[in-house]
Formats: sequence, structure tokens, C-alpha cells
Amino acid sequence: MLEITVPSVTYNLDDKVATTSIVVSLEGYNNSRESASMTIILASEDLPSGTKFDDLIRTQIIELARKKAVSFINPTAGTTPELDVDVDSIVYILDKASSDTKLIAIALKGYSTENRNNINLSVSLTTDDLNDGVALDDLSRKQAEVLARKKGADYVNPPAEPAKEAPAPEPESSAATDTTSSAAAE
Repeated sequence: MLEITVPSVTYNLDDKVATTSIVVSLEGYNNSRESASMTIILASEDLPSGTKFDDLIRTQIIELARKKAVSFINPTAGTTPELDVDVDSIVYILDKASSDTKLIAIALKGYSTENRNNINLSVSLTTDDLNDGVALDDLSRKQAEVLARKKGADYVNPPAEPAKEAPAPEPESSAATDTTSSAAAE
């Protein structure tokens, strides 16, 4: 699992000290050849309607930045994101004994000189990322890319965990009922 944290949130101000954009840095590293280094620039068009930069609290800023990063990494079909994140490399790591693929490392990169958004993301695919009975060697390059984009997007903005149900109240024991009945009878 790659945990992506936010080391900094920076406000860009104009000469009248009005916020013109917010820069959010996202990063993460683990021991499975996975890493993330991103700079996401929030512009006024990224804000909810009627909201100004200075109305947002830090957690809202981070949520907006994570969603924007996901839209770059794994764009919705039929949309054109302002930052193209392309596959930079694919490396198949083979098992020495069997020569089967044990890991596919995929690097996704994108940089915009116009708005300074920047994404460097390395994701490792293992058999844990596949359906039962499917091997890494069964994936086409395009299928591996689709899985890497989804996994990377989930790292950036983890899916919400299902709400936990409140535990059902424990039924009253018959001994407690009997004690109450006995007390009432006296």
C-alpha cells in the first residue's frame, strides 16, 4: 500500500494579498517500488460554485487537490484533462526460478509548463491486483496501464470505506427480567 501524504499547502497571493491559486504537494514512498511526487495547482475554476479560496479550510483544499490529481491520473472517459499523464516506463520483474512475471512496475508522468501541475507516480502491479486465475503474464500492456492508473488513483484518493453498522443491542438476559419481576412482586 502506498500512503500519499500532503507535506505542504501554499497560497499564491497577488500584490493586493488576494489568493490567486493554491499549490498542494502530494508525496509517498514504500518498499514495493512505488512512489508519488505531485504538485497540484488549484485554480478558481476548480472551486465549488460560489466558493472563494479563502473560504476553504485545509481539509477541503486537500480533498479538491486529490480529486484533481485523480482526474489527471485516471481521467473519466470522454474528458480531456488539463494535464496529460502518460506511461513513462513499464518494467517486468521476473522470478529467477520460473521466469514468470512477479511484478510489473509502471511509471506515470505528466508535467504542464503552462500551469505547473506535475505528476510522477510509480505503481507496482502484483497478482494481488488481479482476479483469481489471472497471471501478470496474461495482461496486455494496455490492461496493465488501466490497472496501474486505477491503483494509482485509489492511492491518491482512497475509496471511502463502507459505513459500519452500529452493533445491535444485546437482548436482555432472562435473569435480569426475573429480578425485575421479583422486585416488582414484593
